[in-house]
This record gives sequence, structure tokens and C-alpha cells, in this order.
Amino acid sequence: MNLEPYKEKILVLQQKVFHEETTSGGIILPDEVRDKKINEGVIMALGFAVSENINPGDYIIFDEYSGGVIRRDGQEYVLITEEDIQAIVRKEKN
Repeated sequence: MNLEPYKEKILVLQQKVFHEETTSGGIILPDEVRDKKINEGVIMALGFAVSENINPGDYIIFDEYSGGVIRRDGQEYVLITEEDIQAIVRKEKN
């Protein structure tokens, strides 16, 4: 894909991740019945005004109602800003 984010925008390939949560009685609740939603994805490209703390390839967690959705080549992308990022998931160093 030839999509280059402008200024402070960040292009994220949204991941379909299903988190299981178990109730105190041992019942596993799928995403559809839980009331909280977490958006996750991989940063694909950065605009020129994004800080140096964020890099393409970083796996992030971002706000539920962030940015605009773009569908290209059978994939779902989201354009967000740095303020939408809640966490960067880093690999543990051994």
C-alpha cells in the first residue's frame, strides 16, 4: 500500500484480538458480551511530525473511538494521532 500519513498522523494496521475474561464463577466471557473494548495494532507508517519515541513496527493499544478507518487490500487500517495511543507493547529483554 502506498499510503503516507500527513503531519502528526499514524497509520495503524488494526489487529483482531480476542481477549478472554473469566468471571469469578469460572465462566469465560467473549468480547461480544464484555462492555470494554481495546483497540490494538501495528504501526505501519508515521507522519513527519510524530515524536521519535514511536516507530513503524511498534505494537500499540489505542483509544476505542480514535481516528478514521481505511479499508485497503482486504485490511483494516486506522489513522490516529499520538494522543490516541494508550500503550506501546515492548518485548521483554532477557
